[in-house]
Amino acid sequence: MKIRYSSEQGSTVIMCLIIASIMGMVLASYLSLVSAQNLSVTRSQTWNSVVPVAEAGAEEALTHLYHNGPSNLFLCGWITAGSDYYKWRQVGDGWAY
Repeated sequence: MKIRYSSEQGSTVIMCLIIASIMGMVLASYLSLVSAQNLSVTRSQTWNSVVPVAEAGAEEALTHLYHNGPSNLFLCGWITAGSDYYKWRQVGDGWAY
């Protein structure tokens, strides 16, 4: 028994490989796009949750300086660490010190 191969069978294999590689590139670029969007959304949510905490910390420090002056820094729960003063607070889901 003889098996004959035609040029059409080779063309079909080549076309399947080309279509599969195009589909693979499209899938890889889509996954890359989704990954970049996920990173962007995560970064944005983190930034939006940190800004109120930073503003609250600055407001707390300025209010403390306004009412107590720079000489009474140990009042109202402020703690020293070397030459820095800090106060731990919870603001919403985050915390600041």
